[in-house]
Amino acid sequence: MRVYFLLHPGEEWMERSLPSQSGGIEFPMIRSKSICPFFAIIFSFSQGTAGADERGWLASFDHDAAIKLELFAAEPQVLDPVAICFGPDGVCYAAEMRDYPLGMLDGKPGGRVRRLRDLNGDGRADEAIIFADGLNYPTSLTPWRGGVMVMAPPEIIYLEDTNGDGVAEVRRVVASGFPRGVTDSNVNGLRFGTDGRIHGVNGGNGGRIGSPLAPGRPSVDLGRLDFVINPDSGEIATTSETGGGFGLVFDDWGRSFTSHNREYLMQRVIPQEYLEGIPVSRWLGPFTTFIARDGHGTRLFPRGDVQTRVNHPEQAGHFSAGSVPCYLGDSPFGKGGEKSILTCDQASGLIHRDILSDQAAVAVAVPTNADGKEFLASRDNAFRPTALEHGPDGAIYMADMQRDVIEHPDYIPAAVKKKLDLRAGQDRGRIWRLVPASGLPSREPAMAGATIETLVAALGSKIPWRRETAQRLLLERADPAAVGPLSVLAGHESAPLARVRALWLLAAAGRLEMAMVQSGLNSAVGGVRLNALKLAGNLLKDQAPAAALLKALEDPVPMVRLQAALTLGKLAVAERPGPLLKVLQSTEDPWLRRAALIGLGPKAPAALKQALEGPERRPPDAALEMLARLAMAYGVDPAVLETGKMSNAVIAGLAASAGPPAPGPAAVWSEKIGAWASALPESAQPALLDLAGALKLPVPAALEGQFAKAEKLALDPALEDSLRVRAIALLARGRSAAPLLALLEGSSSADIQQAVVGALQRFREIPLGAELLTRWPTINPAVRPVFIALFVDHRPWHDALLTALEKGTILFGELNLDLEQRREFIKEGPPAERQRALKHFDDHEWSNRKASVATLLSQLPAKGDPEAGLKIFTERCQLCHSRGKTGHPVGPDLLGMNHRSTEDLLSHIVDPSMAIHPNYVGCTVVTESGERHTGLLRDESVNSVSILMPLGVTVTVPRRDLKNVTTLNRSLMPEGLENALTPLELKGLIEFLQSSD
Repeated sequence: MRVYFLLHPGEEWMERSLPSQSGGIEFPMIRSKSICPFFAIIFSFSQGTAGADERGWLASFDHDAAIKLELFAAEPQVLDPVAICFGPDGVCYAAEMRDYPLGMLDGKPGGRVRRLRDLNGDGRADEAIIFADGLNYPTSLTPWRGGVMVMAPPEIIYLEDTNGDGVAEVRRVVASGFPRGVTDSNVNGLRFGTDGRIHGVNGGNGGRIGSPLAPGRPSVDLGRLDFVINPDSGEIATTSETGGGFGLVFDDWGRSFTSHNREYLMQRVIPQEYLEGIPVSRWLGPFTTFIARDGHGTRLFPRGDVQTRVNHPEQAGHFSAGSVPCYLGDSPFGKGGEKSILTCDQASGLIHRDILSDQAAVAVAVPTNADGKEFLASRDNAFRPTALEHGPDGAIYMADMQRDVIEHPDYIPAAVKKKLDLRAGQDRGRIWRLVPASGLPSREPAMAGATIETLVAALGSKIPWRRETAQRLLLERADPAAVGPLSVLAGHESAPLARVRALWLLAAAGRLEMAMVQSGLNSAVGGVRLNALKLAGNLLKDQAPAAALLKALEDPVPMVRLQAALTLGKLAVAERPGPLLKVLQSTEDPWLRRAALIGLGPKAPAALKQALEGPERRPPDAALEMLARLAMAYGVDPAVLETGKMSNAVIAGLAASAGPPAPGPAAVWSEKIGAWASALPESAQPALLDLAGALKLPVPAALEGQFAKAEKLALDPALEDSLRVRAIALLARGRSAAPLLALLEGSSSADIQQAVVGALQRFREIPLGAELLTRWPTINPAVRPVFIALFVDHRPWHDALLTALEKGTILFGELNLDLEQRREFIKEGPPAERQRALKHFDDHEWSNRKASVATLLSQLPAKGDPEAGLKIFTERCQLCHSRGKTGHPVGPDLLGMNHRSTEDLLSHIVDPSMAIHPNYVGCTVVTESGERHTGLLRDESVNSVSILMPLGVTVTVPRRDLKNVTTLNRSLMPEGLENALTPLELKGLIEFLQSSD
């Protein structure tokens, strides 16, 4: 039975569910924003429908055995939730993006913040009040003082309820200037960091940001950087290179991680504060990096009905909408939670878990789904996990936006968009609690109004939310009485997490002493040493470093060594580059080398001289090249670069960052380059030419005669490929592409053709495009993607490619263009070019499939017989396909197709040449004696090529007998398979392919 109190007709209601006193009856109360004498009582009787719904929702989930799933709130209590936070009183605030994806129908801002309270401690929201509305696309929120800050571009707004009615009366703009774009690229990720600052994520739109709280302070141009903001003063500063995605989280030691769709887990490694004044930082970057061990190949295992992702079907079964990471760390989730990080993928409807490995300076994310199971996945195709937050009780709270369509309309082809209800699901929304199966700790009191002693003690709580909230409240209060207990805690070796937060709080209060930092540097815990190093850099400024800082360069923990190099760059050690140069000499970790180079800064020229002339072991070539770039940017004196000490790597580094005017007398540089050309091996010649060109100097006389020699070497099939590739690199610096074109014939190996395509990027004459396309049939399949990229990236060559399509000399399926490449033609080009392109393709992956696919799709029954499908596979498919150990691996292995949709698989069965993957382009090999072999090109070597044919038969042809290799413009898989099968049989075959591995 339900009781509704309606206090004002015509307004948007707020709902409060009164605790049941008997019989499990729930009494929700709905009240308006204003008090009105009119009200009515409505009684509503039900037969437990909500309970049945909840059981059905829970049954849709598969999840890790270490957790339980419980419902905290559901529609109508919450709608479209995309972010969650908790105030110090334990109240939950949820940002509702009601205006997703293109705004409300009336054109008004539709975003809201909902205030949700569990009144009886049973883990359920009993009260739901609209705290604030009229917000633009709210993306995230975080508690501050007595209210919350919410990101609603173009603004960050502070909201607070001052009279206790649950509705925000205070609405103050804290910052503005954030551009609005595609929703998942808007500013987001508001979060209180371990360093005691409020952080935000750029999202990729940049913006020039200012604050009305600081009208005299210049605005900050974000560009590609994330930021921090002081909500009290309006001070804004940049922090790290943005990942450009959605979400931000810190681990127990303050390292930060973000997400960006396919790059589902990225670490922000080197903050901007260490890059100021480093002129070649653009060559040392990027400084935010994708850390997944398996890269884009990380496999996902969704549980819902597989849907075709119309803009990127090739991403099925992999991350495409990675976002909102959540670090478990030291929490009630216990063993297995340490170093665990969760990431959501809304497109797949799941939460993925990785373990962070710290064997290198930058973490590596190792997936835990080797058994084919995700941390959590749902069979509900509308399940959209949009937020994961630690709660006051130790549970993780998960927002579920519950939208049928989560892809932003900008990424949906127009033809498909017309068939979709883009707002379907706008009347739904849920928040779930992920609870350890072993149970939660005993409930602790809310932290609002807690004493200083209680807050300091809570810095070491096993519940992440309590640790963070205690630090924030101590920071907000700035009570001098906290300095004493914090100073004691800052030396506690047995409480490392609390110790780190205490150190940052003391730094914020201006009461951090070097002795405290020194104690932290001597801690047995790497995370404490890491934070002590950060604080030492802020405390010492340009003072000489203590011995402990130099010792940290040899710390056993790589992330500590990285921070030591960055910190030393801010101190007087930069006056003597020896310690940082030693890092370059002793490590193979590219991030440690990068940090040492950044630490060297203006002392790079002296370090380069020392590296070339000193008795110590020389750094690896990669480090020498980057060091030379840095030295050149600071103005290295060519006189100190002794000819006998130079190397290819150093010259390449000088060339990469050189530019007119030369940093030193031109005559001296000319003399040096000439001397190096005579003294160094031929492998240095391309870099020497690049250096002379960058400095606007004439070609050294010693190199003038090398082009004819290089042409002869490149065209000699008897030479090793490595020698020919080196000659091709020199020809790339020549004046004509003609010598390179002859190498794009069928007898050239993939390595040779790859080198030629790389060299051709330097030649952009318009007629060259059409000339290159005449070589298309002889382009090695492995080289085709980069060959086509030449044409996509160079607009003057678009005409040649479209002409080839119009004449039929190249078929669209052969190009295998992805969505972004297709849009270069149909959206970015001039009108005439767009019209020509649209005759051959549009931005719908399946636009070029045969009409019979759509017809068959409508005829397929809802269910098929996988056993009958196995028989069809055995009789018709395994001639050229394997499934695990069964069949013949000529075409793609069809094991693991359970992530491909029915539409996807049917399209490739009916129209195998629709989009030909380069790995499966058919080739015909012709020998000098006239024999012909057709199959897949495999196992190329200097001496022979091998062709893989049906039934797994391999034919090997010596290169001396090879006349040419030409590629087919169709798939090896024959068309017409569907003509011999009924729709029921086709469905059975597809279900067999989709069956579990």
